[in-house]
Amino acid sequence: MLRYLHFLRSLFSRYFFGFLQDYSFIDRSDLINLHHLVDSSSEHITRDFECRFSKLIGSGQSVSFASGRMAFFSLLQALNVKSGDEVLLTGFTCSVMSNAILRIGATPIYSDIDLISFGSDLESIKKNCSIKTKLIVIQHSFGIPCDVQPIANFASQNNIFLLEDCALTVGSSIDGIVCGNFGDAALFSTDHTKPISTLTGGLIYSSNLTLISKVRDIQQSSPELSSQKKNALYRQLLKESRFCNIHFYSWFKFYSIVKHKFFPNTNPFLVNDFSPYSHSQYPYPAKMPSFLAALGILYLNHWPKLVVQRKANLKLLLSELKKVWPNSFLIYSDPRLDIIPLRLVFCSDNGVLARNKISSFVDVSYFWFLKPIVATNFPLKQFHYIEGSCVNSEMIGRKIINIPCIFSHVETQLLLKLILNKFKSGADNDSH
Repeated sequence: MLRYLHFLRSLFSRYFFGFLQDYSFIDRSDLINLHHLVDSSSEHITRDFECRFSKLIGSGQSVSFASGRMAFFSLLQALNVKSGDEVLLTGFTCSVMSNAILRIGATPIYSDIDLISFGSDLESIKKNCSIKTKLIVIQHSFGIPCDVQPIANFASQNNIFLLEDCALTVGSSIDGIVCGNFGDAALFSTDHTKPISTLTGGLIYSSNLTLISKVRDIQQSSPELSSQKKNALYRQLLKESRFCNIHFYSWFKFYSIVKHKFFPNTNPFLVNDFSPYSHSQYPYPAKMPSFLAALGILYLNHWPKLVVQRKANLKLLLSELKKVWPNSFLIYSDPRLDIIPLRLVFCSDNGVLARNKISSFVDVSYFWFLKPIVATNFPLKQFHYIEGSCVNSEMIGRKIINIPCIFSHVETQLLLKLILNKFKSGADNDSH
């Protein structure tokens, strides 16, 4: 109910800042060219996108799918993960990751996060590993690299495959090494909320060419999404490119909520994987549509400018918000880390109060990780999550604040001004 109250307040705001990007770098001719590709399948375009993406990360290769969860599932298939195996991942995750593990017949086991990087924690991983652990999935959250090297050493010593979940992190590095190059493979998502957006999509990246060959074989044998689904995704691209900006976003979201509530079959996204069950109304796994791979190429061409813009926004936000929440941003000053942010993330002792204060102009419903295993209404025990097993993940959800870093410098200045006006007298003793 509180979520809808926040949303109704936003409809009467002059400006509303969401977490979906506006594709402002795509012009009309680009959209026309993409439309011509909607009902076609071009392996050349897909390979070009995969190659360009791989070069952002390192010397390995990538294989794309219609979603990150499908890429993850395909990796599990390539590794012959099966019933009786355990896959260890953080409780600070999305239900689609757990769904992929359950689909393969394995059991998801959850480790906690550390309170500094919001990423995977070595001691919790050690505590939850067993002789059945076939795979460890570690997460770099919010563009912030976790303390990955000790975890990589532990996995190697115990002969356990290590996957870096980089769905929320592209290009960030530790001591000059880009995230995705510490483990045996890395998972990336190109969902429209992620650092690089193709509306929906994902990739497996690895320097292990034998593994890449196995994943590519799965990709090649996977079907395409239906023409109806691809055309729905194209229409969604048109809408987001026109309306996902600070002037129209709240009304765009209102339209989307109403449409999908009363006409659920029109949803362009892959929305059947948020449960503990296997029942998709689309092929799973499926190839990434060629027009979305082409969109990814356009995005990658613009990526260097986005990196500069997002890092400048982070610097601007930190410079002022430190005055309101003085003890909340230590991770961003770690000299070992080069962080390419999508969101500035921190904890407030009274997260509910802070979220209420900014909900009239920031889409707080899109804050990540307000609870363990987000994006599901099913009881978490059905995903094999035991309440109280990931104390930090559960506690962080009550405190976490997300501030978007995706806007222009002028728009970010406006956002900062609105936040500071809400906290004129400080954060009401509301710092972590």
